Amino acid sequence: MKNDTKKMKWILTFVNVCYYINILALVTEIIGAIVLLLISVTGMDSFNKFVTDLGASVQNTNLGLLGMVFFLAACLQTFLLLLLLRMIRAFLRNVIEDAIFTWDNVRLAKKTSLYLFLLSFLGSGLLFGAGGIFILNTGYLFASLLVWVIAKVLEKAVAIAEENEFTI
Repeated sequence: MKNDTKKMKWILTFVNVCYYINILALVTEIIGAIVLLLISVTGMDSFNKFVTDLGASVQNTNLGLLGMVFFLAACLQTFLLLLLLRMIRAFLRNVIEDAIFTWDNVRLAKKTSLYLFLLSFLGSGLLFGAGGIFILNTGYLFASLLVWVIAKVLEKAVAIAEENEFTI
């Protein structure tokens, strides 16, 4: 069992690194969008002159409505992944502390299922496709259903564990 705890701590460290990388990605996305927005508002001439001085050339950058929708979808996807990693961190901490059959884990599993369900609509990075075809990431959807079923099983297990505590 001690070896399992050691493995869980390594996994928790890896998840923590992914969590902070995801925070950095979200901040980078927002800063990039602000820069593109400023470029589109102030015009390309001053920016093009600045970049040309650096030795590069820039084509017309226009965010437009569709660009903003894709940007918001990407930010929402990154934020949901951040929340998902946060749930995984909490699960791992509970497992390391041997707090497995708890209502907290049931709540974490249900939230994780919800986040995965929401990601199934954003997993491909698109809210809608060409010709009005709706794109759905089935990998996230099936993972959501699986985690939801596990949450229900865990819910029953917690109820049985509490009942056993009172009978002994």
